[in-house]
Amino acid sequence: MMKKATIIIAALLIAAGGTAGWIYHNGGWSLKGKADNSTVYVTDIRTITGKTPAPSNRYAGMVEPQETVPVQIEDSKKVGTVFVKVGDEVQKGQVLFEYDLSKIIESLEEARLEMENLQNQAAGLSNELDTYRAEIQKPDNANNQLHYTIEIQNKELELKKNEYEQKKKQMEIERLEQSTENTQVTSQIDGIIQKIDTGRIEGTEDSSVISNTLDQESSSYSDRNTDSAFMTILSTGSYRVKGTINELNRDDITPGEPVIIRSRADKTRTWNGIILNIDNKNSKASGNSDSYNSGGDMMTSSSTYPFYIELGDSDGLILGQHVYIEKDLGQGEAKDGIWLPEYFINENDDGSSFVWCSENDRLAIRRVVLGEYDESLQEYEIREGLKESESLAYPVDGLEEGMKTRQGSLDQTMKWDEEESYSDETTDNYSDESSEYETEGDSMAEDGFYKDDAGDGDEWTDDDNREE
Repeated sequence: MMKKATIIIAALLIAAGGTAGWIYHNGGWSLKGKADNSTVYVTDIRTITGKTPAPSNRYAGMVEPQETVPVQIEDSKKVGTVFVKVGDEVQKGQVLFEYDLSKIIESLEEARLEMENLQNQAAGLSNELDTYRAEIQKPDNANNQLHYTIEIQNKELELKKNEYEQKKKQMEIERLEQSTENTQVTSQIDGIIQKIDTGRIEGTEDSSVISNTLDQESSSYSDRNTDSAFMTILSTGSYRVKGTINELNRDDITPGEPVIIRSRADKTRTWNGIILNIDNKNSKASGNSDSYNSGGDMMTSSSTYPFYIELGDSDGLILGQHVYIEKDLGQGEAKDGIWLPEYFINENDDGSSFVWCSENDRLAIRRVVLGEYDESLQEYEIREGLKESESLAYPVDGLEEGMKTRQGSLDQTMKWDEEESYSDETTDNYSDESSEYETEGDSMAEDGFYKDDAGDGDEWTDDDNREE
């Protein structure tokens, strides 16, 4: 009943032919007949020009090492002693671990003995071959020519096989000898030890020991090429940014495009970079139930793809830091003078331009002279008519010169038109039977103005003409 009473009062005033209008503001109706009864939020030009969002999508990203280097164990070798642990910082050339040579030395000695045996066999075969060749030449053995011929051919064949086995054994010996020389493995980069597969260290009682990893977040820097490595090292001093993009807007970015990396904690802190590539092979599927069809809910799935950015300068960035990624359309470049978003600028019938400016806490029309136009950012240069210290209102229908102004945030100024509804638009088609103008959770006080009963902070009284 309280809400309907308010609507009836508004309707009666309009029906009475009064020049006063009604304004619905933050959950309450207020009389609007004189300009000085309404208050408009304004924001200073420095804030407007400094916080205007760039006309581009923003993507989530994380700072990661420029590279993750896998350290593999050579074939047939076993790790003996490890000189580093997970989390240690290492320098290029620093010894990471050494191989256990005991089995290699045993294998080398065994190979040398086998080689000696092959050489002895070859010498015996050569002696037998010389004997058969001498016997076949004797006249007394004329009837045994066929026998000696077959024996000679067999010994020659056995000797060739022996020579082949000796070559193979010699290669094995050389490889083992080389293995005894390269016993230590060193780091190829400056970095941090991310993972050590302790289960592959010689002498470990439990060969199924789970690999030690620096932390779950750092493990996300690894790729499939490092999963089987005995040790992985995260490079330090040089970072890149890994972003993710949905398959629906994957075509919005292109390798080679410049981007701006923006800190989440400090929006004014930025870094420049270039998109290196989009990894189309390592997509991840994610469920999405936000799509619907006429038949009801429809669960859909979409894929996200990682893409990588090369940084021009990584000073100030921290490994694992979460950042925003946006295409570089010139929004990071400082420009001289005042550049206003075009939606703050109005045009008169004669083609001249003006803005809504605050003068002595009252709204006023200020003529301005426009200069260049930045098409990428949709901004106009203001050559004459404004100073950076002045404040502007967001232009909406219903603004009048003389309205009270109040300094507010950029969000308050930009959303003022969403919070204000003028009776010129809402009451012309009003009928007594309509209840669409009631606000859920609010009730009308005895003085005829709405108060906040819903606890949503929307309360506006006629006494102070304010909004909280």
